[in-house]
Amino acid sequence: RLPLGTFVEVALVHEGPRPLVMGYQSPPLDTALGAIPVSPGTLAWLTLCRPAALFNRLSREHAAASAEPGFACEAPSVGVDAVAAALQAAAAAEFTERSAAEVWQALAKFLVPAPSPAPLCPPRLWRRAGGTWATATA
Repeated sequence: RLPLGTFVEVALVHEGPRPLVMGYQSPPLDTALGAIPVSPGTLAWLTLCRPAALFNRLSREHAAASAEPGFACEAPSVGVDAVAAALQAAAAAEFTERSAAEVWQALAKFLVPAPSPAPLCPPRLWRRAGGTWATATA
């Protein structure tokens, strides 16, 4: 458990196709957005997001390992047991409207105004049509 008042690095877990943004490029997967303060709301949010992030990493590792026939891969960095434990923790998490407000406040420094007047470095969050999120850098 992270101590309240400290900071934790966060990264966007990419799902689906990477964004096509003229003049910008997508950063490598798992590129950190930056640090956010640990509060009860951000802690609950991270607890809810962890199962999806772990499952995403596990599935990417499995896909990479099976892409080359006969390729022997190392053991995955994330096991199914870790995903199951994260799901149990997420089921017990209490995420309220106040929690959501704390998360949006913490993430506000990463949001890109539309249209963006400044270069995007480090990675910044873009809201895509359909409600999904993406990151991009200059």
